[in-house]
Amino acid sequence: MEITHSYEGLGQEYFKARKGTPKFAAFVVSHAGPVSIQDRTLTILELGVGSGQQTEFVEKQLDSAGISRYKILAYDKSSDQLALLKERIKKGEISSRVILTQYDFDGKPLPLEAESIDFTYMAWVLHHLHHQQAVIGEVARTTRKGGGFFMYQVTRECMQHHPLDEFFPMKYEYDKQRYPTLPQLRRMFLNAGFTFERPHIIKDDGPRLIDRAFLEGVANTTIDSVLRIIKDNDPSAFSEGVNRLRLEVENSERSGEFRKYMHVDRSIFWGIKK
Repeated sequence: MEITHSYEGLGQEYFKARKGTPKFAAFVVSHAGPVSIQDRTLTILELGVGSGQQTEFVEKQLDSAGISRYKILAYDKSSDQLALLKERIKKGEISSRVILTQYDFDGKPLPLEAESIDFTYMAWVLHHLHHQQAVIGEVARTTRKGGGFFMYQVTRECMQHHPLDEFFPMKYEYDKQRYPTLPQLRRMFLNAGFTFERPHIIKDDGPRLIDRAFLEGVANTTIDSVLRIIKDNDPSAFSEGVNRLRLEVENSERSGEFRKYMHVDRSIFWGIKK
């Protein structure tokens, strides 16, 4: 059972399937510490920037807070994703204050000086990493004292009884190897030198219908990264799951009634550098 995954070659599909979360961006900017003091340029770190789905909302929140002197150091290992993000910057959808670097930071030192970052955020990244504690340790090393670290994520407890389990019963067997439990995540924060604040739950984030567009996102594996892992490791089980979902969608199209796909137990895990 190989737990690997890449969105290389799926940039456009991933961008359509995965949207950023304004509520996450609002929480990050409002809890990031004394960032409103504009006596210098803020240095912000985003790990796993993708094509900037979350970045655009963070920039909007910074603008709303009257913060204009900042730069976002944005890291991702996917050349495909970063190429799309470069186009978005050219179009003005995201500002040139977002500085892109292609770099696989999983288990490697960040090419940043100690205590050079004001705050860090990452959304839906941790479960892609093999060296989770090492990455959080590097975030702590590069973060100024009093700076925040924000992670939009779920823990293993939330992956049980996931809506996709109905179509892919083997899903949790993969997920439980990728996601830490809540106590494990708390220890990671504390071991790295962060506090572990009370997680902030975001409910009803992006509910969508189980319709033809949803079926397309499952078939091309952009709805959930575990789908690519299932497809790579057990193609027949993946095909069977897609076919079960296709029957569901076809029945819904005939009846005109579609179920909602919504996984509400999503949280912002965060802490402050001690």
